[in-house]
Amino acid sequence: TNGYIADVDIPNLENLVIYGVLEMKNLTGSNSTTRSALIYKTTVLNATYISIQGGRLIAGYENDPFQGELEIILRGDHLTPEMPLPDGPNQGSKVLGVFGQLDLHGLPQSVYKTKLARTVSAGAQTIT
Repeated sequence: TNGYIADVDIPNLENLVIYGVLEMKNLTGSNSTTRSALIYKTTVLNATYISIQGGRLIAGYENDPFQGELEIILRGDHLTPEMPLPDGPNQGSKVLGVFGQLDLHGLPQSVYKTKLARTVSAGAQTIT
């Protein structure tokens, strides 16, 4: 399998098409105060189009989760042209098109956050 390990900061990209394997490695630095504590940096993947075409994008494994923070930033708006796909419809901007494998495994969190479309009353048992 053709693969690459992203072990450096990745510049902003216009178009990322993955045919092989791209593995996001934990980026680390040292704590300037203690000079010994290892800290994990935020890894950023920033593109207008990301399309996995039979390949695989990996950030962590089930038995070896990604330690830092991974930000996938998708750029574009309704005026951004669509990207033609080799064997199918076009893919718009701000889309992570997965026509292969996407493996994202991070550390368990005590609180998970999301944004709701509308306000929910405190103590509500269901969200509709």
